[in-house]
Amino acid sequence: MSEIYAIDVRHLSKKYCPNLRRSLAYAVRDTLARLLPWLRPYPSLRKGEFWTLDDVSLQVRRGEGLAIIGHNGAGKSTLLKIIYGLLEPDHGSARTSGKVVGLLDLGAGIDPLLTGAENIVVVAMLHGLGRKAARNLIPSVLDFSQLQEAADTIVQVYSAGMKARLSYAIAVMLRPEILLIDEVLAVGDLAFQRKCISHLEQFMAGGGTLLLVSHVPHHVQKACSRAVLLDQGKVVASGHVGDVVRQYLERRPLDIRAADQIAAAPFRVLRLSLNHARGGAARCGEPAEVVMELEADEDLSAFCGFSIHSQDGWTCISSSFDREARILSPGRSTLRCEIASLPLVAGTFLLRPILADSVALQVLPLGGPDGGGSRFDVVGEADLFSNGEKQLGQLVHMDACWMDPDANGSVRQPVASGEAVLP
Repeated sequence: MSEIYAIDVRHLSKKYCPNLRRSLAYAVRDTLARLLPWLRPYPSLRKGEFWTLDDVSLQVRRGEGLAIIGHNGAGKSTLLKIIYGLLEPDHGSARTSGKVVGLLDLGAGIDPLLTGAENIVVVAMLHGLGRKAARNLIPSVLDFSQLQEAADTIVQVYSAGMKARLSYAIAVMLRPEILLIDEVLAVGDLAFQRKCISHLEQFMAGGGTLLLVSHVPHHVQKACSRAVLLDQGKVVASGHVGDVVRQYLERRPLDIRAADQIAAAPFRVLRLSLNHARGGAARCGEPAEVVMELEADEDLSAFCGFSIHSQDGWTCISSSFDREARILSPGRSTLRCEIASLPLVAGTFLLRPILADSVALQVLPLGGPDGGGSRFDVVGEADLFSNGEKQLGQLVHMDACWMDPDANGSVRQPVASGEAVLP
């Protein structure tokens, strides 16, 4: 007997045409093809069309969380709308087993001219509840969203965060078996985001199924166990959430500089790397070396440096500047920086070069293949403490010592962090 999935998507494809006139003509033709058996659907792309989803298949079990990630335009929102029943696929199928509630757009289904309490009743009734049952939801929704003081205020004056809180609270109080979320978690304040993540964990522990679209890596990794990476409508990676998120980050462009800035840069970073001082991948707590190979078109007196970021580039962990100005002559030159003990935990990080004019103290634009930065790996032992650091999302290892007082009140020899002591 085949397994019954909460969400079962098979060979799903959806065409899209950005030209309005053509799109309307194609829609009429496709509608007639569904109604008239002798008129076959058009199997391939027509002029101006492209596949927003191309042969997508995925299955989600009950009690499981699956993340859909990818760059803008990858087809994530289209996939959720088809699963929710808002769009019809051109090929394939999308089936669900259980009550589905979707949070696909901020404020979707919310009337801005109604109060928060009135919107709770309206949305609940649209999902099949009677008026009395819908009104009974008001206290629990307001309590979860913490919008008691705004209950009788029209939603038009709500902030984006307040609308997100109201939408999410209504959705979860409808007691769905399958929850579809598209980027809503990224809107609310930090405290409410934490509350939502905690609720999602409880929701799935109780047998609920989650399909989450988000650009925030830590939301995805906290809420889901598996992920699917979409690129131009195709599934390019699927599996454990940590592995897929890493592939997603590696596909993101490192270079955030404007093209004209790169072209005009008189200084280029040909190579930028961080490795173990004796070669090979860097290791936590051991010597490391940063190598920066530069090419200059003119003489320059500059302060050289680098910064180390989390893999997604959003968090600057550390930076280092040479306090002595270096004279860079036209042509190629190689700079090296020694790190006595690398404090990074095992993982992948982003290394960015920095060059500042020693007179104007202005950071200079850098061209070259590594001018926007390069990624590097830090390896470590797969022991209890290293795994714990990774599970906590830790980025830096702090070399600390614990002081162990004995029975006489004196202090024993300091114990290094992570070192087990037996009585």
